[in-house]
Amino acid sequence: MAKKILLLTAFILLLICSNLLGEEILVEIWNPGGEVHDGCIWIETTMVLEGAVWESGITPYYFPVENPPVCVWAYGNRNGFYPGQEFYVSAYDCTQWNPETEEWFVTLELTGSGPVYEFRTTTLSAPGWNWVSFPVMDTNYADPVLHVLEPILDDLVEVRYKDDKVVYHDLYGWHNDLGDFRSIDGYKIKMNNDADLTVAGYWAGHPDNPDIVIPLYEGEENWIGYFLPETQDCEDAFGDDWDKVISIKAEDWYYHIPYQNPTKYVPGEVCPRPGPPRPLECGEGYIVKVDEDILDFTWRNSGNTKEPYGKAESDYFTFEKAADYMPIFVDSSEVTEDVNEVGVFIDDECIGASKVEEYPVLILAYVEDDNLRDGSELSFQLYNGTKNVATQVNDVAVYDPVTFAYVDKPVYLNKDDFVIVRLNTEEAPEIPREFTLSQNYPNPVKSSTIISFSTAEGAENAEIEIYNVKGQLVKTIVPVTNDKCPMTKVVWNGKDQNGKFLASGIYFYKLTSGDKSAVKKMVLLR
Repeated sequence: MAKKILLLTAFILLLICSNLLGEEILVEIWNPGGEVHDGCIWIETTMVLEGAVWESGITPYYFPVENPPVCVWAYGNRNGFYPGQEFYVSAYDCTQWNPETEEWFVTLELTGSGPVYEFRTTTLSAPGWNWVSFPVMDTNYADPVLHVLEPILDDLVEVRYKDDKVVYHDLYGWHNDLGDFRSIDGYKIKMNNDADLTVAGYWAGHPDNPDIVIPLYEGEENWIGYFLPETQDCEDAFGDDWDKVISIKAEDWYYHIPYQNPTKYVPGEVCPRPGPPRPLECGEGYIVKVDEDILDFTWRNSGNTKEPYGKAESDYFTFEKAADYMPIFVDSSEVTEDVNEVGVFIDDECIGASKVEEYPVLILAYVEDDNLRDGSELSFQLYNGTKNVATQVNDVAVYDPVTFAYVDKPVYLNKDDFVIVRLNTEEAPEIPREFTLSQNYPNPVKSSTIISFSTAEGAENAEIEIYNVKGQLVKTIVPVTNDKCPMTKVVWNGKDQNGKFLASGIYFYKLTSGDKSAVKKMVLLR
């Protein structure tokens, strides 16, 4: 009797444990044709079966899952009509509840001869704006918000394709104006935090995939995706169509065809080059302008792989990146001193800066989303790493492509144009280093945020203190400042002094240095 009770208890515990670990779903593979081999099944982004052989008819499988309903993929190879010929079959659907059998199930019919779908990752590498493209999508991704973007919705702020958007509204949630994602398009995605976005598809250039045509139109900004696996020079990727390209706008670089000056050539004068073009990278989005329609454009694979380009971040000047920018190229001819960094300003606010690694120096002057400052006059400052002050530039000359000469005139912010300038620093006033505290970014804070500040020259004992709305001190950060790099950045991870996560709410951060202090507000969301 005791043995029976023991077995019954074990059986009950087993049932309880199985329910705690999750539920089983029934996956029926329906093969209406000839034998399918190398069969694979994916549940969401996890492969649960590979190497299967499916005869004609229905083959059932049971898989444990934690939180049904879930989406399920299946694909494999089917032999064709001729010896050695085979083609791919695939199916996709989400599980449904069967009230009669009281189980979750899905029936996948293996049809078609399309390519094998793989799972590829698009990296959203930083808070703020990311210019990206997607793999060639599985057409069953009917709703980008529910299927493609669902894993990152907690950190997602906005998606843009030209004037169309995916945005969140307080009244009715996520709203999608741009429709389904397409691999031929490039997108801008704004994030609160970095993330890896995994989607089902395959990159163009797959040996089983024909060339994918991207129509390019004259007089338009063509937002396109680059989805070849190899990082290539622009000339190689565009092939014979390279001579039709006017400009390329990337997340961190810009290229425009060089000015031509055949009739007004001045000995010793070199026409400035607004470039050079940088290599194209897989999964990146680009904005391309062409001088004539190219309706049959396809990416070329030269086999000549290049190293990806990475733009160096400025240390002295700090700014917030926006969705778009105006490219500004700085020529070195009139600079009378060694310069480490160049910053561009509207009034006293820095909207872009670059380290000086080679000339011309490209500065991306960021334009606010509402474009209210488009048309504002810009000013420039220079920073020399051996000093603790910036130099205000009073004399700016702009290259005129009509007269092929530099002319003295103001520079105005215009996201639809670019300029080449020369900066004369002769007798320019110095701007002393000041005590400043910047707004944290991102704000609201979801996982971590950056607090930037500068202190007066020679100041010591800088300290960041974080308080809750009750005025209670919850965290103290003692940063390491550097007189040669006056702008200091610290990261707060939303934890208190004991390493515990703080609750959502309003917090205040206070900078103290010497006899000066400043306070700003931020919001923490969990």
